Amino acid sequence: MHRTASTSLTIADILSVATPSELRMLGHFNVLKTSLSALLGLTIAPRSWQTLYRFVGELQAVIQSDPSICSPGPHPVSEAARTKLSTVLMSVTSVRIPAADPEAALSHAVATLVAAARDPAAMYQATRTRNFHHSSRLEGIDMRRSKPAESLQTVLNRYRKR
Repeated sequence: MHRTASTSLTIADILSVATPSELRMLGHFNVLKTSLSALLGLTIAPRSWQTLYRFVGELQAVIQSDPSICSPGPHPVSEAARTKLSTVLMSVTSVRIPAADPEAALSHAVATLVAAARDPAAMYQATRTRNFHHSSRLEGIDMRRSKPAESLQTVLNRYRKR
């Protein structure tokens, strides 16, 4: 799923990655870092793919570990979850927070992450993709080993020839 410059990234796209290579497929490092900073409203300061992936992984771990974040509906997020998300955000945020009020900037970033985690369209897409990979594997087609530039038709043609 390689994105072009005209396609905008969402928090859900970034949070759905499972490996560093999937993160790299989203685009160039500087573009990805700038997009994530703009979406969160904070200036994040990772300097390598590894630190950016570690940051995304920490966010995923906090989101998946707390049911108050992932539960659909207008349920409030627990204070412990807000604190964990704020801690992860502060660990990767640069010293200067652009807003006059750092608490408001952190609250906005946490609210953005919670909204992305609760997005039903993103949850549906992730489930659909995971189920597609599993059903393809049952048919003898390993989609995870395919190259990112390969189309579905190329993969299917390769397995039909066997």
